[in-house]
Amino acid sequence: MSSFVPHFAFGATIGVIAAGASIPLVDTPTVATIVTPLITGIMGALTPDMDIKSKSSQIMYLIFLSISIYFFFTDRIDLAFLTLLYSIIPQFFAHRGFIHSFIFGVISAVGLYFALTELLLFQNESALIASVSYLTGFLSHKLLDEV
Repeated sequence: MSSFVPHFAFGATIGVIAAGASIPLVDTPTVATIVTPLITGIMGALTPDMDIKSKSSQIMYLIFLSISIYFFFTDRIDLAFLTLLYSIIPQFFAHRGFIHSFIFGVISAVGLYFALTELLLFQNESALIASVSYLTGFLSHKLLDEV
């Protein structure tokens, strides 16, 4: 079972690869379309351990709470709700339970795709790359836990 650092590093690597791959696939690459796959790769790699009461999880919850508050005060109640929901759901499951399952990874990746396209108005290609980066990061977590 790997610790925080290998999961983070592997997720970041996946994100960098996805970000590089996104440049020729997007009509007009922006900072958001390049940085988002990096962030989602890391998020995917760290999500399965969000149900642990560790220091890194507490930091992640604080980050999500801050993002949610930002969305709330910029009148993006929809994004505030989704961000808060994403950080609260893991609290209701045991470690290595539903949050660690393949189906949760797929559901999260699909939800991310729709959040990016419908709420943040990303191009379909950019949202797909970010979602695949998330799912790949998620699956890398499961792989590293087996090593």
